[in-house]
Amino acid sequence: MRKLADAGMDESKTACVARAEYIVKELSGCVVRDGWAFDTHRAARFLENLRTFDNDDGDDARFIEVLAWIKDHCQCPSWIFLGDPGGMICGGAGHSPGRRRIRVLEEA
Repeated sequence: MRKLADAGMDESKTACVARAEYIVKELSGCVVRDGWAFDTHRAARFLENLRTFDNDDGDDARFIEVLAWIKDHCQCPSWIFLGDPGGMICGGAGHSPGRRRIRVLEEA
């Protein structure tokens, strides 16, 4: 496994917030699917909580709310917090049609 420093990943709060802002910008400007709506007020609260939660307090309500937003929007915490896109890339691939086709071929 590679070390974060060796991979050039930035774990700073500033970089974390910048990645989260990018996610919010992308989600707010696209149509995900019919009937899906983006809650801009909740997104603003997510970003504010991300900027202000206490890194040393795992029970901080702001951090818990950040995690809930990430989960509700199926985002990748390893990319947001660590700058590691591996979970995001591999997680998406796990739901790709290619995976299902291979599984079907293996079962045949």
